[in-house]
Amino acid sequence: MVRPKNIDQTRKEALIRARYKCEWTECGESQFLKLTMIEKIGTMGRDSTRAYDSDNVAMFCKWHSDIYTGKQQVASRREYIKLVQEYLELKRNKK
Repeated sequence: MVRPKNIDQTRKEALIRARYKCEWTECGESQFLKLTMIEKIGTMGRDSTRAYDSDNVAMFCKWHSDIYTGKQQVASRREYIKLVQEYLELKRNKK
C-alpha cells in the first residue's frame, strides 16, 4: 500500500508550482500564503487521499483564500469575474 503524502509535502509542492506567489489571477502576492483546497474533502470524503493531492490545492494569499472559501464578501464579484475570464481565455487557447 502506498502511503499518502502529508499536508507539509503537498504545501511544498504547491508553493514551488506557484513560485511562492498567490495563484489567483492577476495577484502575485507573496506574503500570507494559504494552502486552499479546491474540492473540500472532509473526514467522510469520497477519497481522503485527495486532500493531499497537489492538483486539488491552490496557494492563495489570505484575501483571495477568504474570497474563495466565502469568508470575504467585499469585492468578491469583481475577483470572480477576473478568474472566470482567465479560465475562459485558457480554454480558448487550448483549441
